[in-house]
Amino acid sequence: MLYQELSGRHRMFFFHMLPSWDSIRRQLDRDIAPYRGGHFRTPRNEPVPSPALIMRRFNCVRSAFDRAEWEACRILGQRFVDLDISSIIKDLIDVVTQMAMIVVGSAFVGGAAGAGAGVLFFGVGAVPGGLMGAALGAQASAFILGILGLEAIAESVIDGFPRIIEYYTRGITTAWQGPREQGRNPFMGDDLAAQNSAVQEIAQGHVEVVILLLGAMVQYITRGRGNARALANEMRASAKGERLGQWMLEHEDELKKRPDLQRPEPRRGRLESQDAPPPPPQNSPLTTNRVLAGKSIDDLSDAGKLPDPADKSGQLSLAGRALQKHGGREGSIFPGVKGSPSEINAQGQRMLDEILNNPSTVATYNNTGRFGKVIDITAPDGKGLRYDATGKFIGLLEPTK
Repeated sequence: MLYQELSGRHRMFFFHMLPSWDSIRRQLDRDIAPYRGGHFRTPRNEPVPSPALIMRRFNCVRSAFDRAEWEACRILGQRFVDLDISSIIKDLIDVVTQMAMIVVGSAFVGGAAGAGAGVLFFGVGAVPGGLMGAALGAQASAFILGILGLEAIAESVIDGFPRIIEYYTRGITTAWQGPREQGRNPFMGDDLAAQNSAVQEIAQGHVEVVILLLGAMVQYITRGRGNARALANEMRASAKGERLGQWMLEHEDELKKRPDLQRPEPRRGRLESQDAPPPPPQNSPLTTNRVLAGKSIDDLSDAGKLPDPADKSGQLSLAGRALQKHGGREGSIFPGVKGSPSEINAQGQRMLDEILNNPSTVATYNNTGRFGKVIDITAPDGKGLRYDATGKFIGLLEPTK
């Protein structure tokens, strides 16, 4: 496993080699120096960005990461307001932003042809996928688990990092493409919305890292592999880890009950019993024991009550914002909403619960390109709900035409 290869002194060496914004800028300055004062073209005969534009793009990316720290803190603070996450959020985001520099360094310095030639001729953010994405994921997970003393949960998180890294690479690329060459085209100025979009991508990456870590911690202490106190003791190796461990102990019961931190059961190994229950049918009505697709209907209902991280006001739940979006569309089967945010949330939750509790509602298991495996829940009148495989509420569904 890649994580195991990054152990011991190799991992400690890697920690000390973590790039900084200042070191990346100095490297950029050195590498683009030969291109100052001239006009160059790419192998495709396109004009090469000027050194001044390169530095403006670098500053745009850096600013997006700075703003994303605050945005991630805001999203997590609202999502876990009942768990007093504010006491540890600064430590968590500090570590996550340090970890993200692994991706930043790869985008600027470890790209196609080094910092200068890479960003001039190929563009920043050209971090290869596939095996390189897995390697970056291993490096990122090794860093953050080591800093927090969470090596015990390594197997539960490493597979999730390549997907999260995509948030960062999209954010870097989006911010990079915002500034444009000045004076070259009077009708095409900077894309002022690019940095805001990049901030949302990067902040969501930060949030997903925290959710991944908390979910793995909950999995560790609920499936017989260990207990909360033992895990907290391991985390005492670092100051940041010790504070996170203490917070986990104080909120252990609440963490175990949160549907957004639940993980699907792991696959059985060869030596384990293969007498697994048959897979659920492709279409199955709700059962009388209030379980749908292996998920408690109560948990599916609660999933809609969580704050929507995309709501900038921070007041709408997932169900409330979903109904607000659909109800405002012409021809939607869903009714429009009105009132205060709390009233909109209540209307959205009522709609969600009506669909879940209709005895004729049907669950369909689908695979989608965007969300992967999903559970689509459809009432007889065509109104529908979509959840991911873990029971996280994704949104409302209109009737198929």
